[in-house]
Amino acid sequence: MSWSETGLETKGSGSQRKKARKIIYYRDIELYFNTELSLAGQENSFISTQDKQERKKDRGGVVTIPVGRTVYPFGFTLPFETPSSYVGKAGQVYYSAEVIVRYGKSNLRQRLPFTVNGILDLNHVSGAMESQDFRKYKSVCCLCCRSGPLGFLLKLPKKGYVPGEPIHFVVEINNQSTRKINGITMSLVQVMPQCRRKLPIDAFSLKTA
Repeated sequence: MSWSETGLETKGSGSQRKKARKIIYYRDIELYFNTELSLAGQENSFISTQDKQERKKDRGGVVTIPVGRTVYPFGFTLPFETPSSYVGKAGQVYYSAEVIVRYGKSNLRQRLPFTVNGILDLNHVSGAMESQDFRKYKSVCCLCCRSGPLGFLLKLPKKGYVPGEPIHFVVEINNQSTRKINGITMSLVQVMPQCRRKLPIDAFSLKTA
């Protein structure tokens, strides 16, 4: 995640004081999980982040893989409430699986990204099944004359929806003016609020102009 903020700072003192524009660039990384699974060369087991340093010291358990094609089935259960994959202007949430084949003093690496679609249980979301409506009206003026109001009423049978579920809505138009309505457009917009926490001093760079 990265973003920037612009402000003013005062430089110098006395008659030499002046204000300059200041741009602060922030960046931050949040790790949700980082687990390794040994498929060959050591006893098959999950290795947590805390044990990685110990594993690097242990060079035992070397095996020889026969010539030809060898398949190692494996599985991994994602932690509960793992955030869904996301890509936005200020940041992204992404996941990947990486395989490392160690031979001699060299490593063969390949990384494959995958998408996580988090499951949202609407039964735990307060007010998800409640209906909602939104209305907006305005008075249309023409020079010194004012006609009746023009507006609309948007109705939704509920607030919560899951992927793949159709959204049924009703739009009621109330035109008490003398104007003609040329068309009605309905847009579905995704809003992604981003919470920014206070970062340590070494987590941002500073540029002044």
